[in-house]
Amino acid sequence: MRSFHALILSATTLLASMQAGADYTGNDLFLDCVAMERVALAPRQGEVPDADAALRQGICAGMIAGLQYLANEANIGVCMPDKATNGQALSIVVQWLHKYPEHRAKDFRVLALAAMRGAWPCRTP
Repeated sequence: MRSFHALILSATTLLASMQAGADYTGNDLFLDCVAMERVALAPRQGEVPDADAALRQGICAGMIAGLQYLANEANIGVCMPDKATNGQALSIVVQWLHKYPEHRAKDFRVLALAAMRGAWPCRTP
C-alpha cells in the first residue's frame, strides 16, 4: 500500500510539474537538452548558463527523470534496464531529437517518451 501511495504522490507531482511545462515543444528544449547532456557527461568548471537556459535545462532533465520514474512504477511502454541512469535517458532523448528534427514542434513529453520507448521497448514473452 505504501508503494501505491508513493506512486500516486509521484504521479501527481509529476503531472503538476509537467503541466507547468505543457507549452514546451522539442524545439523549445532541444538546445537546452543538448547543453544539459554536455554538462551531465562532462561538467566544465566556470560554465554557467543564464537563468532562462538553466530553467529550461532543468525542465528537460526533470521531465526525462519523471518519465524514468513512471517507467519503473507504471506501464507506460518503457522497460528500462535496471542500471539505466538519468544521463543515459537524457542522451537517448537528445539523440532522438537530433535524428527526427521534423517532430520537434510537438510536445516535448511526447517526444521524450517516444525516444525512451524506442530505446527500451517492452518485450512480450
